[in-house]
Amino acid sequence: MKVLIAYGGKHGSTKEMAGKIASELESVSAQISPEDVDLIDLRTQKAPDPDGYDMVIAGGAVYMGSLYKSVRGFLEKYRVKLLERRLGLFLTCLTEDEGELEQTFAKSFPADLREHAAAEVNLGGRIVFSNHNRISRGMLKKVTGSEEDIDKLNPEQVQHIVHLMTEEAGTTGEAK
Repeated sequence: MKVLIAYGGKHGSTKEMAGKIASELESVSAQISPEDVDLIDLRTQKAPDPDGYDMVIAGGAVYMGSLYKSVRGFLEKYRVKLLERRLGLFLTCLTEDEGELEQTFAKSFPADLREHAAAEVNLGGRIVFSNHNRISRGMLKKVTGSEEDIDKLNPEQVQHIVHLMTEEAGTTGEAK
């Protein structure tokens, strides 16, 4: 089973979580090997056509309430093809409030893709202030009320998205 994990982010948290999704898929499914999974950073790599994939997991970081632009572009460009595949959607986002998170998902992903998706998961977020310029640090400090790094990445949510993506697809099986 071929899997595309397409993501976008700037400071490394999204890439880290996308890698964890790939590793978890490979460990829980006898039908998915490392050679079957393509991790594509939409910020730096050309988005492949989803035609060659059975499963697509797409998502990215949220900056100032908006999903990373390259991810939105990928979703729009391949919207019809994504509706023909097993689809998972994720955010890396510090928002924990359910209402606010729902608004962020609604703003980030087209309604038809959300309705079609087998999984829609927030993987949490991380802010490392030293990764940002002075202006960004000032805005982040104002928004978060903190000058300290924040790490709310949630590895359990990686297991959750993988479970949702593999349970009905029939790809669970004895771990390799």
